[in-house]
Amino acid sequence: MALAAILVAAAAGFAVLNGANNGSTLVAIATTSTSLLPVTAIAVLAGGVVLGPLLLGTAVATTLSTRLVDARGPVGEQAFLVGILAAMAVIGLLAWQRLPSSLTLATIGGLAGAGIASGLHMSWTVALLAVALAVAVPLVTGVVTFGISRGLLATGPAMGYRGLDRRRLRWFRDASFALQALAYATNDGQRMLAVLIVALRAGWPGDSLDAPLYAALALAFALGAVLGTRRMAHGSPAQLAPAGTFERSIASVMASFAAFSSSLLGIPVSMTQTTSAALVGAHATVGARRVRWEEAPKLLTAWVLTLPASAAAGAAGSFALGWVK
Repeated sequence: MALAAILVAAAAGFAVLNGANNGSTLVAIATTSTSLLPVTAIAVLAGGVVLGPLLLGTAVATTLSTRLVDARGPVGEQAFLVGILAAMAVIGLLAWQRLPSSLTLATIGGLAGAGIASGLHMSWTVALLAVALAVAVPLVTGVVTFGISRGLLATGPAMGYRGLDRRRLRWFRDASFALQALAYATNDGQRMLAVLIVALRAGWPGDSLDAPLYAALALAFALGAVLGTRRMAHGSPAQLAPAGTFERSIASVMASFAAFSSSLLGIPVSMTQTTSAALVGAHATVGARRVRWEEAPKLLTAWVLTLPASAAAGAAGSFALGWVK
């Protein structure tokens, strides 16, 4: 029961960190692409955290809590906790340095490192597929977004999309963000749910995830988004391209479809990475100068560091825990 309580506390802290990291980034994109106020954007994201798994399932959370590393039993539950704490530590360090990062890669790396160091069975198939998709999905999304945006640009006069009135354009922008919030909740946002699943297995009262648990997680996520919105907006994907453009909404839609597709496989992908690639693809259609390429190296550097650093931290944490015992 003590381990379950610690896992629940870790889930709450992890949800706050998710909000401060991913939530604030998505809010930065929303408030520069739509008519939404930050508080409204945060409410939409929190609503997605609740509705996403209830409507579309928890396949990604199951992968992280069971398929990637077998976190069943006392040893598995402890290793899972160490892996999550390792991911939080690495992300916290990058945030302190004002660098964007990938919580998805940090979670995968932390769990894998802690699991291997603890002698747990790890599915290399799932791990390699997750890493492969982490690279492939953003690249494919960027290319596909470029093609679709180029097609819309070429047929725009005939289709009339460039001539959309302000009301319809605002509706499209707001709807694209709502779709992105739902996609986030059904994919890499389920990292938070995975911790609760392990806590329930460790003895926390209750048999399964339910609406009150989702709501509590959403509140913690919203708190993190509020705390991190101002700080993490700088250096986020929102800085990669001009604000308030139709192309930004297209990028949000394409990133959402990519996340939904990956969810069907139960594999998490980074919404931050995918959205960044989609933004580059969408804005490159109207000229390379529309993309602020100077921001890209900062994003890439953080992503490259995240996975190995988290794996090393997870392994070190498990070794340390075993030594203390």
